[in-house]
Amino acid sequence: MVKRLARLMRRPRTNQRRTIEFDETSDAYIIRENHTTTRDVLHNQRPVLITAATALDAAEAYLHSHAGLLGLDESELSNLRNLPRREPDDVGVEYRFLSEKRQFDVTTVTYQKTCLGIPVWRAGISVHLKHLSNAFKIICAQTNKGAPLSRDRIMPIDDIARLIKPIDEETLVSQLGIADRVSRFLPGTLRIAHQNTMIHHYDTEQRAQTLGLFDTDGMPLPRVPDDIVDGSDNIVSAVYFDLTRTGSGSTHWVALVEARTQSVLYLEEFANAVNGMTFLADPMTTHGGPPPYAANAELNPLRVSTALTNLVEGEPQELKGANVKIVDIDGVDELPPISKNGTDFDFLVHTNNFAAVNAYYNCDRFFTFVESLGLNRQDYFPWTEFPIAVDHRGAPRGGVASTDAQTRGNSSPGPNGTEVRMGIESVVFALAEPNDEARPIGNANDWRVVLHELGGHGTLLNHVASTRFPFAHSTGDSLAAILNDPESNAGTRWETFPWISEYDRWHNRNAWKWDGPEDLGDDSSQLDQEQILSTTHFRLYQSMGGANTAQVAVRRFAAKYAAYLILRAIQTLTPVTSPRHASDWLCNLIVADTGDWTSEGLSGGAYEKVVYWAFEKQGLFGGEPPPVDVYIADERGGTYEYMSDYANCGAIWNRIAGDGLEGHQIPVVGLSNFAYVKIQNRGTTAAKSVIVEAFQNKPESRLIYPDDWDPMVTPRISAADLLPNSPEVIVGPFEWVPSAGDNYILMAVSANGDLSNLVKFGPDKSIPDCRLVPNDNNLGMRKV
Repeated sequence: MVKRLARLMRRPRTNQRRTIEFDETSDAYIIRENHTTTRDVLHNQRPVLITAATALDAAEAYLHSHAGLLGLDESELSNLRNLPRREPDDVGVEYRFLSEKRQFDVTTVTYQKTCLGIPVWRAGISVHLKHLSNAFKIICAQTNKGAPLSRDRIMPIDDIARLIKPIDEETLVSQLGIADRVSRFLPGTLRIAHQNTMIHHYDTEQRAQTLGLFDTDGMPLPRVPDDIVDGSDNIVSAVYFDLTRTGSGSTHWVALVEARTQSVLYLEEFANAVNGMTFLADPMTTHGGPPPYAANAELNPLRVSTALTNLVEGEPQELKGANVKIVDIDGVDELPPISKNGTDFDFLVHTNNFAAVNAYYNCDRFFTFVESLGLNRQDYFPWTEFPIAVDHRGAPRGGVASTDAQTRGNSSPGPNGTEVRMGIESVVFALAEPNDEARPIGNANDWRVVLHELGGHGTLLNHVASTRFPFAHSTGDSLAAILNDPESNAGTRWETFPWISEYDRWHNRNAWKWDGPEDLGDDSSQLDQEQILSTTHFRLYQSMGGANTAQVAVRRFAAKYAAYLILRAIQTLTPVTSPRHASDWLCNLIVADTGDWTSEGLSGGAYEKVVYWAFEKQGLFGGEPPPVDVYIADERGGTYEYMSDYANCGAIWNRIAGDGLEGHQIPVVGLSNFAYVKIQNRGTTAAKSVIVEAFQNKPESRLIYPDDWDPMVTPRISAADLLPNSPEVIVGPFEWVPSAGDNYILMAVSANGDLSNLVKFGPDKSIPDCRLVPNDNNLGMRKV
């Protein structure tokens, strides 16, 4: 009965019949739904020729000239160059630019359907164009417009802005119906990955989309409130999360959570039907041990049944998928295992077969992680042919048992014959414990090792045509340390590879400096330099939230953002601009931070000063601060050690009268009060043209800049020049009028050569206080 009910819940709609016809007027084949709604237009008979400078220009011209053929209203095409928004705007139904993808001589330009500027769930238009020397041919246009939509059917803009807010894990567990009910789901394992605001057309028949393998234990969703009717359009948060079943590994899901009631209107699980027993990370990270040489009796209980995603289905089932194929490349003659009749890949830890399953799972997991950051796989690895070959039991040292692993590249000439393109050819793994070949245990079992290989060497191959930087081994140790830290149970958080003792690499080499003896005197392995780099990156991660000891969600966000910055910075490189010194890499990271993380809806520019400080602490430029570095004189002294309580800056205070005295007084609501702030300059040269700006929050606001802040009655005051390492200077009074409710003061000091980060954000680019204030020493905030 339960299995049949689950099938009924996810059955396809039966009235979506498709028809195809040839339209003589347009010389095109038109595919329609229910004989009326245009879904596809094929111009393969006579491609539409458009002369334009770019594919984007050509796609836009085509949509305007063929709007009627596609069933579009011209008014919907007025903002094709604009991007969808996370916050509502006073506009109706529109199509807005989503992406442009180039594949050889064909480009696909995609537009997202929006209303009020907000994306409509899985609705949009794609135009496929073939490149000519000075023009484009339109091959096909595809539409998925969804149900008819009107802004009048959606809640008012003010209500959207008030109601939409991030969904936390506790709320989602409750709305999924698994908080207080017995089920096979483990509520404590739910982890939200990311979320964004959407508009969703509610369809009762399509509410739950779970994989057939798990029909017997579907999600016990609570009933949707009666006032959310079938066919209604709703503001939702699209929440992507991971969740584990009893006796099974974690799978990835999306839930569309309605803003007003927080009911789940749509649920989908992203998983396939073949599992394998793997380690989710090395046993030291997940459980604090045991080491590789422990017996199966100790190690086997740490295995988890995990979905092996992206596999190419076959009978028998091989470990071959869209990203990875397990093969025997060299070393021990050990063929990978196969699975018959859909059975799981289930092996003891001390076997080569267990290493094969982990090699597939971890390598595929890396490419999936890259794409989860919004970095398209083929764009990010342009010269790699997938699936890559992976040997789970190779011998990088030429047949000698070792703990080595190795990423191997291939090359091809560019179109003009002078450029070399490199990609990943294969990855070879050896052993985690080389002295116990009778009970083999592969180092592919260690997620950290895979991150070092693919996150370090594999990424570099595709962008700098080498497996290494000129100035350091790679970024692999950095990613291994950062991505495994948030929930690590290892005895020390500073050992980069705690499970495999032979590696002996650390990311707390604080005494090792850029241009110091360990840097300049490193050998050809560059592993000392890599430890300096991983220490630098780990400090950045800690400052961004990795040092938060109370909230694992904050550490997870910091780890994900730090990894994104590293990977995006690599993408800015070319073979002729590979960083030759740590200062070059510093610039690449700052460039990466400047860009908006559009797939996550996050404005760039928040971490530039933290990036610089992380290198400064590691001795770059002699360990000196920037030439000009004015700051609000809080307890951090202008540095960026992590501070969770950034809203209680002691260098800012209020006085009821403008008496210039120190000592905070409780503000008097509705009357003029007077704020003061202390500033300093930790730079190496004098700070000139010093300005302090003062802001107060709007009532009942979320402290997002600039939306939720108003200048004080006295908006700015000039200060005298500040000498290097100047004593504290008091600036004020700033007249302001507190309102009822919570009052916050935001102060910003700027000087020539050191502007506050406020200049980066404006009406179309905002940032919350938690990312703005602690990451810029020019800023200080106090709840008064």
